[in-house]
Amino acid sequence: MPAIISTTRQLTSSPTSISELNFRSENIVIDSVPVTGKIDLIVTDEAAKTITVYDYKTTAYDSKKTWKNNSTLWKYAKQLGFYKLLLENSPKYAKYKVISAQILHTEPDAYGALTARTYDYPPADEAELKSLIQTVYKHITELNFPDIPPDADRKLKNIQEFIATL
Repeated sequence: MPAIISTTRQLTSSPTSISELNFRSENIVIDSVPVTGKIDLIVTDEAAKTITVYDYKTTAYDSKKTWKNNSTLWKYAKQLGFYKLLLENSPKYAKYKVISAQILHTEPDAYGALTARTYDYPPADEAELKSLIQTVYKHITELNFPDIPPDADRKLKNIQEFIATL
C-alpha cells in the first residue's frame, strides 16, 4: 500500500491536478442526453491544453487481460471513454484534449509491483459509446427496462450480445 500512496501523492501534488472532479453542476449534454459523473483524478498540461485521466481500481494488474478480451477491462474502457466525453463536453474543459487515461491498480501484481494500465481512446470506441449512451437514455425515458436473469453470465460475449439487443 505505501507504493500507491506514494504514486497518488506525486500525482495529486501537482498544481495542475484535480482530485474527485465532479460534473454534477455543469449540466453537460451529449447528443441530447444529460450526463454527469465524477472522475478520481485528472492532470492537465496548461501549455499543451491536454488532460490525462486517472482512475483507481482495487484490483491487481494482469498482463494476460486486455481491453478487448476481458469483461472487467472492457467495462473500464467504457468508463474511461465516458470520462473523456464528460471532459470534452464540459464548458470548463472543452478547450482541452484528453490524450490518455491510466487505470491505477491498488493491489500488487504477481510480482508484488503496483502497475498502471494505459487506455488511449480508440476513435471507434467513442462512436460506439455515444450510441450506447443514447440507447440507454431512450430505454430510461421510456421506462423500458430489459429483463436480465439474476444468474446471468457476465462474460464479455454475453454483455456485448445484451447491448446488441437494446
